[in-house]
Amino acid sequence: EPSQQQIFVEGDNVLFYVPEHQQVIKTRLGVELDSQVPVRLLAGSGHLDRDFNIRWRNEAKQQGPDGAYLLTLISKTPTPDFAEIQIEVAPKDFLIRKISLQEPGGNGSTFEFSQMKINHGLKDRLFTFAIPEGVVVVEQP
Repeated sequence: EPSQQQIFVEGDNVLFYVPEHQQVIKTRLGVELDSQVPVRLLAGSGHLDRDFNIRWRNEAKQQGPDGAYLLTLISKTPTPDFAEIQIEVAPKDFLIRKISLQEPGGNGSTFEFSQMKINHGLKDRLFTFAIPEGVVVVEQP
């Protein structure tokens, strides 16, 4: 089964919680690994045009069956952590619905987003992650 991971961005910190490992990895936004590119893209700290060459996944078929724009991002700076990133962008609101990272060795990670609602007046405390009891916190420099 794929490993489940929860990602929380709190100010300048990023918390990666993997329940099956009973561990939280805490790092600073901007110094996280290249494999965490989706976090940077969603947090607004990634710069697509500066960091990537962007192309249609398939020039002949630029949209998926549900109308999503299908794009491939290739890093302008070679990285050992991923070969390419594929994203699906909703046609009506241009929100990223799916991010897939393809690693050079053949492994991959997929982040899917659904039932997104923008600016619905939610309280900040809803997004504060309470670390469960017994979970080990590893702070990265």
